[in-house]
Amino acid sequence: MIRLYLLLFLLSVSIIGGCGFHFPYKKKSISFDIRGEVSSSFAREIKKTTLTNTEPSLILIISNETKSKSSGSYGVDGLESGYNLSYNVDIKALDFNNKVLMENTYSLDSYSSKLESEQADSIQTEEKYSRMIKSIVSRVVRQLIQLHEN
Repeated sequence: MIRLYLLLFLLSVSIIGGCGFHFPYKKKSISFDIRGEVSSSFAREIKKTTLTNTEPSLILIISNETKSKSSGSYGVDGLESGYNLSYNVDIKALDFNNKVLMENTYSLDSYSSKLESEQADSIQTEEKYSRMIKSIVSRVVRQLIQLHEN
């Protein structure tokens, strides 16, 4: 009977592990010195994730932050009914010996339907850009933590 339970337990663990389940990682933080476009939207957002009371362990250089909006779709009346938003930022991470640890261009695109109100449309656009930036920040911070641990 014990063998049956052990076999069922091992089978369950292997099935759960095989489908990609993992225990959540501990939320870790890292401290870095931000250079380049320090007043960019990306820099302001990533500063919220860094430790402020510790000595920086990496240099983060932010450059070429671009936001663009282009026509995405048109209605039967020929008027624009939606648009594509794009966000790009170049990130370079260095150690304090100026050795490049990571260099990458991060990009995200999003489609939005045009709203009737100009003000609501503007708010929707800014909210989408904010979500794109937060998504890239979390990706960059995870990569920086992995770099720092190695």
